[in-house]
Amino acid sequence: MSLPGQLSGRSVLVTGAASGIGRRLAQDLYWNEKSRLILVDIDAEELAILKDELEPEGEGDRVESFVCDIASSEAVDRLVKAVGQRRLDVLVNNAGVAHLGSFERTDFVDFERVVQVNLLGTARLTKAFLPCLLKSRDAFIVNVASMAGLVSAPGMSAYVASKFGIVGF
Repeated sequence: MSLPGQLSGRSVLVTGAASGIGRRLAQDLYWNEKSRLILVDIDAEELAILKDELEPEGEGDRVESFVCDIASSEAVDRLVKAVGQRRLDVLVNNAGVAHLGSFERTDFVDFERVVQVNLLGTARLTKAFLPCLLKSRDAFIVNVASMAGLVSAPGMSAYVASKFGIVGF
């Protein structure tokens, strides 16, 4: 991880920003690192709450938020257009979903959704924002996996497969 201040003023896009790890990371990047944030999540209500918590309307210009389902190519295309030509120094692919249950009893549509969001969403966002990242001399990408990307667990076949894929990616 960086030393405090190394991300000061740098532009960071965080997916899955409205809750969990993404929310805590956004708070840390804003308050401690003084980063400029592009927050992305599918949950419009929680995303708005976070944006207002960090930067109430009219009180700053370091936080932007965008609602996007990263499992959708069309939604990611709209996100790229909305973000436009802003400088991007860091991409944090954090968004993820889980589905618990035996593979035998898992509807395949649920399995596909987990892979679409966790693995393909990570690859889709990386591909979409790579041109922006390459404009920054020292840009980097953080792909959030989990221990499930290293060690399998019963009842988590879709989640584990997607996280193994992220580690490989």
